Amino acid sequence: MPYPHRILTEYDTSADIATKTQAAAAEKTSRSSLVDSEKRIMGKVHGSLARAGKVRGQTPKVAKQDKKKKPRGRAHKRMQYNRRFVTAVVGFGKKRGPNSSEK
Repeated sequence: MPYPHRILTEYDTSADIATKTQAAAAEKTSRSSLVDSEKRIMGKVHGSLARAGKVRGQTPKVAKQDKKKKPRGRAHKRMQYNRRFVTAVVGFGKKRGPNSSEK
């Protein structure tokens, strides 16, 4: 649906049409310049990239430890079933997710 100020009637003169067109163009440019200025202000949230990787670079390197092999296939399904339904503690309050560290 066109803007109300762009609705032309059969009684409008060419001068009225030109005035309405100029007003619409001026409004559009003023709105776009406002948006452009907002875009220029934004984007400086996370600081400079000079400090990127600072924490990882200063942590000491630790060798990986050997881990026990995870069960596969039927044994894995059995482990999942036991973890979710057999040994699950049903308590009061909100349910906790499988990755929750709350006690």
